[in-house]
Amino acid sequence: MTVLADDINRVAREFGFAHAGIASARPLPFHQRAYRRAVAEGRHGDMDYLARELDRREDPSRVLPGAKTVISLAAAYYQGDHGAPPPDAPSGKIARYAWGRDYHDLIERRLNRLKAFILEREPGAAVRSAVDHAPVLERAYAQEAGLGFIGKHTLLITPDQGSWVLLAELITDLDLACDAPAVTQCGSCTRCLDACPTNALIGPFQLDAARCIAYLTIEHKGDTPDELRPAVGEWLFGCDVCQEVCPYNEDREEKDLLPGLESRDGPGPWLALEDAATPRSRTAFDRRFVGTALRRAGGRGLRRNAEVVEHNLGQAPPSAAPHRDGTVVSLSHGE
Repeated sequence: MTVLADDINRVAREFGFAHAGIASARPLPFHQRAYRRAVAEGRHGDMDYLARELDRREDPSRVLPGAKTVISLAAAYYQGDHGAPPPDAPSGKIARYAWGRDYHDLIERRLNRLKAFILEREPGAAVRSAVDHAPVLERAYAQEAGLGFIGKHTLLITPDQGSWVLLAELITDLDLACDAPAVTQCGSCTRCLDACPTNALIGPFQLDAARCIAYLTIEHKGDTPDELRPAVGEWLFGCDVCQEVCPYNEDREEKDLLPGLESRDGPGPWLALEDAATPRSRTAFDRRFVGTALRRAGGRGLRRNAEVVEHNLGQAPPSAAPHRDGTVVSLSHGE
């Protein structure tokens, strides 16, 4: 089905995806072993869901019976640097992927349109979509589909967007023509490992999520470990350091940005600490951050993060006690 594969790639770009590629739905033993080793070593932190359904995660046919191919898609989100913080109030940095609307909703709508296109062409086909919510080794299949290669910071690096991409998949029982896999091209570079503020990159292609600032400010549900608090710096939600130093991300243009991810559609690159630390009911918090990725951290998580950043900025008295309300954060997206 070479013609259909070409049409899927073309239509995916028309729907806003920066990259599209197709890979066989076969298991990938090398990536499976690496993933199981990370879980066995506890590098997934508090994220117990990553340790569940390992067999399904390793074989797309367990997600969709009869699966033959994985259509991998990448959406671009780079839109420049953070710039200077606002002069009127102490603020914390937001990771670039979260400047606008929550990407899950934006990508899901486009996946559904692409799925509808496929079913219009092949009405009897089975197609399953995935945007983080299905157990799929998305970076591995994206590399197999030729979208790019997995870098030493564990993120996918594409030819023209670098690692500033969000991934999604359509798994189908259609036997589509596959693209050639990409090959890792990091060479001897270790910039990402050297720059990680918390030494979360414990080796090439090895991330200890429990030390990652993205994890600590988003997923982790406890207090920020005392020894890591200074290294969090100004990061209020997520972290981009390993991507900022990557040579493949240098001199990037704001190109093919997925509509809806623009900073004008969400919190933008900075959020006032007072705004993040304001106590809110669950309803009030959801109303304030509706449609944004910041809801992932929750109200208590954002307050915790704001206190850490405030202390790092020297805004809090040295004797101020760390926030102890039972909320802390753990790792990332992606990725």
